[in-house]
Amino acid sequence: MLKIFIRVSALLVSTGLVVTGCSSSSSTSVNNAYICGEDLEIWTHPINEYELQLEINNERFLMERVPSASGEKFENRRMGYVFWMKGTQASLSLPNVPMQMCNQITPKKTSLSSKNTLF
Repeated sequence: MLKIFIRVSALLVSTGLVVTGCSSSSSTSVNNAYICGEDLEIWTHPINEYELQLEINNERFLMERVPSASGEKFENRRMGYVFWMKGTQASLSLPNVPMQMCNQITPKKTSLSSKNTLF
């Protein structure tokens, strides 16, 4: 039985049919749009699993992943921005502004408006 397992494993590896890791429906794998509060539309643009760009009012801010007990949390410590998301829900904290609760939406625009990242 062990010989069969080793042969099958070797065949899968040699043909590239091995899948490793876990399946994830991470929100950071695609661009998403959210409406926060009454009318603030924001976008998330993933860079990698540790960073994303947060687009607010056509300006992008680099956000770095930080530990979170649940969902995904990103900060820009220099600007004092915190963005947390889980599923279709999110929250946005900006300095001197009450925390905004956000819901994922179908975007109103089809192309990205900002091209530069502001740090």
